[in-house]
Amino acid sequence: MGFGLRAGYTMPAKVYVGANFMYFLGTSTDSTIPGFGTMSTKSSLWTGLVELGYDADLTPKFTLRPTVGLGLASASAEICMAGTCVSDSASKFAFAPGVSASFLASDRHFVGGDFKFLVAGDYNAGIFGGHLGMRF
Repeated sequence: MGFGLRAGYTMPAKVYVGANFMYFLGTSTDSTIPGFGTMSTKSSLWTGLVELGYDADLTPKFTLRPTVGLGLASASAEICMAGTCVSDSASKFAFAPGVSASFLASDRHFVGGDFKFLVAGDYNAGIFGGHLGMRF
């Protein structure tokens, strides 16, 4: 699960240029290891991408936008046991093709969904999301 921000501009030729930032909460688990105690692990991931897309207006109120995102993905993890913690993080170039579908609910407000396939080094993930927004 995560959350994020997106901002962009659609040019008159229906070409979309934008940027987005996503933060994924990751996981947190505790495990009991007999004879050693409790081990806790935490992880998270964030992405910062520049996006290029094309707005295909299927109806006056429904837009489908194929996109390609390029940027950075950064993962971090921490493992703690017996009062000692070890943490590490790594950042990789990220490539994220995807598609966004938006429904114009009023003159300025829209709602929709997204799908991206994130590729960052040897890490791959399909990401589904929803969005609410406002046009200016």
